[in-house]
Amino acid sequence: MPLVPTAPDHFGADEFCASCQICTRSCPPGAITESKQLIRGVERWYVNFDKCIPFFAEAASCGICIAECPWTRPDVRPKLLSTMAKRIRP
Repeated sequence: MPLVPTAPDHFGADEFCASCQICTRSCPPGAITESKQLIRGVERWYVNFDKCIPFFAEAASCGICIAECPWTRPDVRPKLLSTMAKRIRP
């Protein structure tokens, strides 16, 4: 199926993540940066796997950042999207 590229949909997720920081605070090895980093020429949220992997191996798993992130919770996500849409498109 051919796909046509489109522009990114900016709906406030970066601003939300910058102010939320739940994943950053809950990460035991401190592997998640508080702000976006320039990675291979693209600004991205960054997880330092040199810190993450040793903790993951010692604990025999992890995923705390994913479990704590509001975006991964189906009961929370619709309200987040609705609230953010109101802020951007009054």
